[in-house]
Amino acid sequence: MKDNTTTKIFGRELDVLKSNVIRAAVEFAVIALILLAVAWLVHCHVMHLLDEAMETSMRRHISTLTHSIDRQLEQELNEMHMGASLVERNQVDAVGMLDVSRIDNAIRLTGIVDSAGVTLAGTPLPEGSVALIDDVFNGNNVTTYKKSLGLLFATPIRINERNYAFYTLYDTDAIRENFSVVSYDGEGRVTLAYKTGEWTEISLGTDDGKYYDELYSTPGFTETYEAAIAGETITEGRVVKKFEFGGEDYLIFSSVLENSDFAIFGIVKRKVVMVGIEYIHAVILGVICLLLIILVGAARYLIKSVENKELQRQKVLADRASKMKSDFLSNISHELRTPL
Repeated sequence: MKDNTTTKIFGRELDVLKSNVIRAAVEFAVIALILLAVAWLVHCHVMHLLDEAMETSMRRHISTLTHSIDRQLEQELNEMHMGASLVERNQVDAVGMLDVSRIDNAIRLTGIVDSAGVTLAGTPLPEGSVALIDDVFNGNNVTTYKKSLGLLFATPIRINERNYAFYTLYDTDAIRENFSVVSYDGEGRVTLAYKTGEWTEISLGTDDGKYYDELYSTPGFTETYEAAIAGETITEGRVVKKFEFGGEDYLIFSSVLENSDFAIFGIVKRKVVMVGIEYIHAVILGVICLLLIILVGAARYLIKSVENKELQRQKVLADRASKMKSDFLSNISHELRTPL
């Protein structure tokens, strides 16, 4: 009889244990879902912060590029203006100044020309080019670009009471040699674009040129580029846009130069920009995963502790009930035997 009672008691305990296990599983699943939801929200927020950090980093980089190119163009005009001043003060003759300023006739042409296109000294400009620097004869510096001609600088110079234009012309190779910039350790490509929409690359990057040529010819990229050249993007300031090509993410940026009619237009692979930022992202995700593991372990430990305490309490109650029953039967048996 005692064995039957004990069996029933432990049967009830087993039912209670099963109920506790089911409850613990449900609680664990709920906690896991909550933690996963929290992790996802944290991940999304972190990604948003990382994107902002990336854009901030790129804007600083673009600002540096813009300032560098602006200074190079400005320095070229300043040097020409100083040379023109020396000629005007008769401290050096025009031919001597041109000899000093000439680097290589194959890539850089210098000379002095009047408004009719007649060359006073130096190398004659290609036919029709004088019209590009008409504003010089009004006393203004001019910087212009034409793909078939090159990058043309001109500053006013007055000789023998007549107005002339002192000019310097760079072809494509000379532009890259004298006005190149380094974008993301040479990984990025940078284009110098004039307000007319004509452009030249001043930084070619380290990737295969054919790959970029194929990228440049895609409709989506062409539309983005044309919008930038037309001022739809450039006038907004330093802008970062995303573009996908060949399974690779690219970042496109553009910015106007403050002191000229030029703008820069660049492209770089996203993974190049995200090198340091993705490391931070990986560290943050690792910390989040570690915290989730700790929280899940702690939750499971608390649930297990509650289950063990409940099981011990049930066992104590079962042992007490079994002992009370045994004592009761023993007393009854004794009372029945005593009269006999």
